[in-house]
Amino acid sequence: MNNYQKKLVKSYNEELKKVKWKKISCVCGSNSNLKIYNKDRHGIINPVCVCLNCGTLRANPIPPDEITNKFYSQNLYQKIYSPLDIEAHFKERIKVRKNIKDSIFLKHTEPFLSKGKLSKILEIGCGGGWNLYVFREAGYSKVVGYEPGSITRNIGVRELGLDLREGFIDDALESAEKYDLIILNHVIEHLIDPINVLNKLKNLLTDEGILYLGLPNIQSLLHRQIQNAHFWYFSPLFFMKLVIGSGYIICDYGRQGKHFYCISIKNKHYFKTLMFNNLIKNERNIIIAKIIPSLFLDIFDKAFYSFKNLMRLIKKKFKK
Repeated sequence: MNNYQKKLVKSYNEELKKVKWKKISCVCGSNSNLKIYNKDRHGIINPVCVCLNCGTLRANPIPPDEITNKFYSQNLYQKIYSPLDIEAHFKERIKVRKNIKDSIFLKHTEPFLSKGKLSKILEIGCGGGWNLYVFREAGYSKVVGYEPGSITRNIGVRELGLDLREGFIDDALESAEKYDLIILNHVIEHLIDPINVLNKLKNLLTDEGILYLGLPNIQSLLHRQIQNAHFWYFSPLFFMKLVIGSGYIICDYGRQGKHFYCISIKNKHYFKTLMFNNLIKNERNIIIAKIIPSLFLDIFDKAFYSFKNLMRLIKKKFKK
């Protein structure tokens, strides 16, 4: 982190100390949990606990909505988490997507788009539109993005000429448009009520429409994965159970390093699924077993980082 980012974190923490935080239950309904972190990887106040019932990690308690909204609307998210300025960050995102043949989004979603290039595509939380840019370059003309942060969105409109609109899920719902593909890439973990969101998204999908969800994989837990912007940290098995329980059928699933994705369609035949079974309980036990050694690894990482900084200071002192 540079000095500017450290000042932002300090200022944001001072603001967090002045507000009343609220407790949230786990998506499984349980309030039985164990706190494992007090701050995120950048030092922002961010209590995180593990649910002792299902193994899901969540931020708890959380700041009030107005503070969270400010974090995104003022682009604090971008300014704190990226060493690049906003313009440079945008250019880097476009640069790594220039070779559209390597696009994971095209590779994973095109087999399910029955209308081909005529498919209407929506991305919620689209940033500067870099993912939609890939689809347009591949020949898809009907692409729309919703993004609450004005700075990055405006850069995308200016540089790419995409249809990027101000707002989020509710704004997309107000338009009453339907889409053949909806993308939420590293978005759903930022939302307080993911089950409500999954239910709302069904109203935006066409009958044959697909939903692409990409998110972090808590099976690769380390403190560097913990960030203030995330409310939830799911395991693939439990998350897919959540998706199925929200009225979807899973079409595809895959891992991408420390992340995973799933592709689903609306389930036309509603049925109630059991949220818990022996598989979920077994995965919960594995996750909890992983947490203890990961905490020791984090302590070692921090100690090693502090030692490196100390040696750097000593070298500077001797040079003088």
